[in-house]
Amino acid sequence: MTAQGPPSQIAFVLKGYPRVSETFIAQEIFMLEQRGFPILIISMRKAREPERQPVVALIKAPIIYVPEYIWPSLQTILSENVQTFQKNPRRYLKYLTIAAWRSLCAMDDSPIKRFLQAGWTLAKIKSVHHLHSHFAHAPTELAWYMAKLSAGRYTISAHAKDIYTLSKKELTRRINDSELIMTCTGFNDQYMRALPGIDKKKIHKVYHGINLENFRPTRADNLSATELLYNQEKLKLLSVGRLVEKKGYSDIFLALKILADNQFLFVYDIYGAGELKDHLVKQVQELGLQDSVVFHNTTTHPQIITRMNEGGIFLCGSRIGKDGDRDGIPNTLAEAMAMELPVIATNVSGIPELVENQVSGLLIDEADPQQLAGGIEFLAKNPEQAQAYGRAARQRVEKAFNCEEWIKICANLLAPFAKVRS
Repeated sequence: MTAQGPPSQIAFVLKGYPRVSETFIAQEIFMLEQRGFPILIISMRKAREPERQPVVALIKAPIIYVPEYIWPSLQTILSENVQTFQKNPRRYLKYLTIAAWRSLCAMDDSPIKRFLQAGWTLAKIKSVHHLHSHFAHAPTELAWYMAKLSAGRYTISAHAKDIYTLSKKELTRRINDSELIMTCTGFNDQYMRALPGIDKKKIHKVYHGINLENFRPTRADNLSATELLYNQEKLKLLSVGRLVEKKGYSDIFLALKILADNQFLFVYDIYGAGELKDHLVKQVQELGLQDSVVFHNTTTHPQIITRMNEGGIFLCGSRIGKDGDRDGIPNTLAEAMAMELPVIATNVSGIPELVENQVSGLLIDEADPQQLAGGIEFLAKNPEQAQAYGRAARQRVEKAFNCEEWIKICANLLAPFAKVRS
């Protein structure tokens, strides 16, 4: 749907919408709407998956889908850019020159593409009151050009890959040019505060938080600790996350191979899709684990909650990718903890801010299959301890990651931009 929004709207600039793996964004939009924020969604591409999280149906914000591919529809895009040019020719030519120069220097057409997308988008809306981009890379680049062409302002929410795959110089420029930036981990917060020349006053830590009413265990009270971990004699294991390098599935499979060689019986459910699916399926077959590892497609919250309610150990193998990509604090990890599952996670990025080692779960080193196998074996042989970790995990999330508390901070930060400037 394409819509024109009133001047008082805050435009959320997103890479794609809706996305199952970015439910935290949809949840944020919905909760801000509940607090009276008028929001317009500007998405750089349409959804690439058929699944929809239930919260998406509750969102009232109109959507503008920006043309994802510039060159095939250049004529239409240029005609809309003419309208933007006519509003302020001098400003348009200034930033056209900047975009062209950046593309030339970087030998990359991204800056000129974002500029043309900005010009197209501005022609589709009556005016831009304020822009808020989720992710500091492409969405913020688009928001930056839109703000410059319209003499507007923008804020940022930064998460993980977008922080660590941008150059420090470019990240600093985007933050300093913004009104403020929110980020979802203390680890990210400290990293950005250490950037040379950064305006530290603009950086704010705002966790995503978890909907504790949705993610609440409803399993029978009379289940024993052993029954929560085992289905008959098979240990129940679970992960939820995209099939990409930073999720560390290859390390998890090597750990499971160690367990299998030691005669452990288990079933490992994986919920998610991604570019490494074929590679990971092949690895499972090569390790002889095909009868114990079950790949499920991308699944929405109701199905995930049903599976988590069955119990088991949640595995989070997060690692730093070759390109610097990494998790912040995986929402699925917090969701598993809210469901009182014992968790084993790597001490990467912001994960230690959520999981307290040997209190609300086990923390291990990244890319260490032997250590992961040892953690699984310990919980498998000590179900009462595993259950205690699960209960402490729920308390941890209730105390520090309740979305109702963190959305108040987010709303307070965005509130000054929700009114039309005189």
